[in-house]
Amino acid sequence: MVLAVFLFMRKMIKFSDVSILTKDIDDKENETDREALEKYIIPKEVQVFEITGPLFFGAAYKFKDAIRFIEKTPKVLIIRMRQVPIIDATGIRTLQEVHKESMHRGTKLILSEVHSVQVLQELKDARLLFTIGKANVTDTFEQALQRCKKLLADDVIIRMPE
Repeated sequence: MVLAVFLFMRKMIKFSDVSILTKDIDDKENETDREALEKYIIPKEVQVFEITGPLFFGAAYKFKDAIRFIEKTPKVLIIRMRQVPIIDATGIRTLQEVHKESMHRGTKLILSEVHSVQVLQELKDARLLFTIGKANVTDTFEQALQRCKKLLADDVIIRMPE
């Protein structure tokens, strides 16, 4: 039984991935993906991460490590979760930590394309949707970019001297 648990954990870690998406990535090889990044214009103040697979303990640690590689603090961080079918307590805790760190750095956090009912319910139960703000959880990547533009415009208005 213990061996089965370890094999399951290993398999889940293998199928999970975290990618830092930038404008420089050649997404043309993925022509079948209607939501490929190259189809959008990403503002330079925005960083996009995509999590693929279950957001369990292993993937959560991959995500935390990937976040550390951000060179310049973005004004907006979008986390694409379109291919996250399930999340556990470690994944929730990791998202809470990322949100807390983002707030500390002055970065706005947007969760994009949370399609899984289970993931959405876990985010609600953990009050993470409330903490992040319902407006910052979008159904599509296009909505996430529209929200970004609004947040960036609001930031300019707030910072302009009177």
